[in-house]
Amino acid sequence: AVNLKTGKERWRFWSCTGAPVCMNMSGSAPAVDNGIVYFGCRGGTGFSVTLAGDCALNASTGAVIWNQQIGVTGHEDNNGLLIARNGTVYQVYSTVNCYQCTYTIDILALNGATGATMWDKAITGNLNESYRPTGTPTLGPDGTTYQAISTSNNPNQPNLFAVNADG
Repeated sequence: AVNLKTGKERWRFWSCTGAPVCMNMSGSAPAVDNGIVYFGCRGGTGFSVTLAGDCALNASTGAVIWNQQIGVTGHEDNNGLLIARNGTVYQVYSTVNCYQCTYTIDILALNGATGATMWDKAITGNLNESYRPTGTPTLGPDGTTYQAISTSNNPNQPNLFAVNADG
């Protein structure tokens, strides 16, 4: 985090023991809501974050607030395709991170303050091959969550899914 007026670094979140493995953060942009920074993360034993999934940090200090596993143990999804609004984090993820097995693509809602799952909805049936979300979820004015899913076989014609505000 940097001071917007001066550009001076306020804090940095990074866990690395120096060799050979550092904590991994997803390549997507973090989301900020109600003084909390949310992002996809993964860390091993001895790091400040030990589960693959989502992380929440205090935006003022950079201190870890919570870390929530996303996906199936051993195949955790830390792609960080998430948004945050009004105290809720919405994320799209694959239940298993592979292309040669059966999986679903889900949207979930987490309590932004605690990381507790509010709801988790599979938006696809069982898939195989290379289906994937085309970006972060979009939240409509009535709380409906929208998500596009694409496949490498036809990336220009995504399927659009909508999940009611209550999941």
